[in-house]
Amino acid sequence: LPLSLSYDHRVIDGADAAVFRLKNGRVIERHSLPQYLDGEIVGRGDLAAQTTQILRNIETGLAAAGAGLEHLVKLNIFVVEGHDLQSGFEAFQAIWGDRPNPPLITVAVVQALGPGPDFLAEIDAIAVVPE
Repeated sequence: LPLSLSYDHRVIDGADAAVFRLKNGRVIERHSLPQYLDGEIVGRGDLAAQTTQILRNIETGLAAAGAGLEHLVKLNIFVVEGHDLQSGFEAFQAIWGDRPNPPLITVAVVQALGPGPDFLAEIDAIAVVPE
């Protein structure tokens, strides 16, 4: 299916993240960061804690768009260099649990993330919701 750049509505729109429900059943969540809704950063210096919070934020955004973690097909994960990727993977496994068909995951190690030095990870997510 070709990716339609039009969208039905913006479900969540904050300074650091946005969730779009596209007309073709795809849900795209951009720039998910390790923050509570009030903007407080979660887990300074702790990649596992930040990964857990980001995945909880993604789950909330997906739910607002009528989707769930089981609809994820792709995650693009950006991790600041020098941090143990295994701890982030273990956090993902704890959230994912025993669901079948995990999404394709691409990890890029970067020098820094735009929001600032307290942010160790950022995740973009793509989900497909059957019509």
